[in-house]
Formats: sequence, structure tokens, C-alpha cells
Amino acid sequence: MNSTFMTRRVILLSVLLVSVGLLRLNTAYSQDADTNSISTPFRKGRWLTGLSGTISSNTSSLDSASNGLISNRYNLQLTTGIFVRDRWLVGLSFSAEKNGSKQFVERESEFLFIGPISSYYFLKGATGSIFGSFSPGFVLIRDRTAIDQGGMITQEILTGQGFGVIAQLGYSFVIHDRITFDMGMSVSSSWINATRESEPGGTRTIENFQQGNVAFSFGFNVLL
Repeated sequence: MNSTFMTRRVILLSVLLVSVGLLRLNTAYSQDADTNSISTPFRKGRWLTGLSGTISSNTSSLDSASNGLISNRYNLQLTTGIFVRDRWLVGLSFSAEKNGSKQFVERESEFLFIGPISSYYFLKGATGSIFGSFSPGFVLIRDRTAIDQGGMITQEILTGQGFGVIAQLGYSFVIHDRITFDMGMSVSSSWINATRESEPGGTRTIENFQQGNVAFSFGFNVLL
């Protein structure tokens, strides 16, 4: 009986010590998690909505040409998502790009992208963090090229859709606990199935091709 009683006391004491140890470990972990959440604006449960992009316009002229070359480019990207863990964002990304140029050849191209996005912020500080993001998604394109040949306009229209990915690496500056400014480089690649139609004549061909782009971007985010 005494041996059984002592064994039960040892087991009870061991369970008690383990419980106290686990409680202290859980408390320490919770305090560390709270400190981490307080120190970083990119904390769990927050919503992030941001707008980034580039706008450019160029004009050039040749001595042999009566009119100059004018080219314009617009790119906008909208991102919204929630931090499922501290510094780990999951959401949705939408990107739209338009290019246009005009001289001897008039060209307009449009590019649309939509898909899920996942971003990770590597640093825990309150002043900012390096971040990386990856987004696979659905792509739509339209490209029109027109040539004026002595009053007769010939054109080709390319329309298609496919799959694309966008990867970005940059730095997010924390202006305020709820406002950040991002700068970074993005690399995109798309695999597209398209139809090319020529006018006059109405000739149609099917084309499969891949296109890529490297760009510098900047933008603002709001944290809620």
C-alpha cells in the first residue's frame, strides 16, 4: 500500500510539474507572440489594401520624319488581403497595363491579370520590412497594330488568354502604423493562346507564345 501510495504521489507530482512547465512555456510563447504582433504593423488579423504602378510618356523625333514618335505606358496593380499570421499575407491581386505608340506604325496593347497572391514580410520591426510576393493567375491580352500605306490602313489584332505568374521583391517603408510605402522589382511571365486576325482579308491564325517583363514599381498600402 505504501509503495502504491508513493507511486501515485510521484506520478501526481510529475504531472503537476509538467503542467506547470507547459503553462510557463505557453505563457512565454504568448508574451513573445504579443510582443511580435505589437512591434510589427504586419500582424495577424489585419487587412491590407494597396495600389501600385507606373506611368510613363516618351516623345522622340527624327530629322527624316515629319512627325515624332509618341509612346505611353500605364500600369496599375491593386492588392487586397488579410494577414493569416504575423507577416504572412494571403489575398487577391489585379493588374492592368496599357501601352501605346504612334508614328509610322500605330500600336496599342492591353494586358489584364487577376489571381491569388501570397506575401511574406521578413523583418519584425516597426519601421519597415523586406517582402517577397508570388501571384499565379489568369491573363487576358489584346494587341492592335495598324500601318497607313498611302491612305490604305492594314492592321493585325491579336487577342488571347492564358496563365501567368508575377513575383516581386521589395521593401515596405512604414510611414504610419496604418500606412506603408512600397518600392520593388517585379518579374512576370505569361503563357498565352491567342488568335491573330489580319485586315483587310480576314485571315485568322492561332498562336501560342510566352512573354515576360521586368519592371520597377512603387505604391501605397493601407492597413486596417
